[in-house]
Amino acid sequence: MANKRTPHCAEHVVWIVEPWGVTLIHAPHGRSCQLPYPEAAIWDLLTRCRPEETIRSMLELIAGIGPHEAEALVRSRLDAWAEEGWLETGGPK
Repeated sequence: MANKRTPHCAEHVVWIVEPWGVTLIHAPHGRSCQLPYPEAAIWDLLTRCRPEETIRSMLELIAGIGPHEAEALVRSRLDAWAEEGWLETGGPK
């Protein structure tokens, strides 16, 4: 399931790695979002430019879940983060 438009961190979004997960911050809007594990692992792998297939495979191991559950979790998170403005698709700016 290759995505022709690669998602990447939206402009003005920064993140902080915390012991429990990752905190996303949209500086101009002053909003934040806390990502516990395993969602934090998805964000980390995505920002390291890992392909979706690699993210799904690694998530299976990290979270101890099956391939269908990993695929559904990755897809739902990427879609939600794009809708919420944390991710953009297409080429990086």
